[in-house]
Amino acid sequence: MTYSEFIKRTTYDTSYITEDDYVKYIEPVYKETGIQKHIFCKRFYKQHRQLVSHPVCMMVSAKPTLELEIFIGGEESVVKDVRMINNVLKSAFLSAWLKHKGDLRTCCGIN
Repeated sequence: MTYSEFIKRTTYDTSYITEDDYVKYIEPVYKETGIQKHIFCKRFYKQHRQLVSHPVCMMVSAKPTLELEIFIGGEESVVKDVRMINNVLKSAFLSAWLKHKGDLRTCCGIN
């Protein structure tokens, strides 16, 4: 599977999952597991959603309404902490994904 196929199947933006991320963390797992493309992408998306997206959404929802209104108005600095945590979680997720060969159910307690 190519990077562009992965991006198309998972709908991630290329600025979020970069080609370097794909080559370093995702492609080696794909090649080693031999799972069909659609199943592999679905698993990646689901596990990423559970371990990265949900915590980040929780952080956003915990922000005071005024800060969210300021952000909607174009001021990025009020979500700087959320972006930083998102990057940390994404990095940890990708490293664990590679280490555990794409199966984070046991190590991270997800289904």
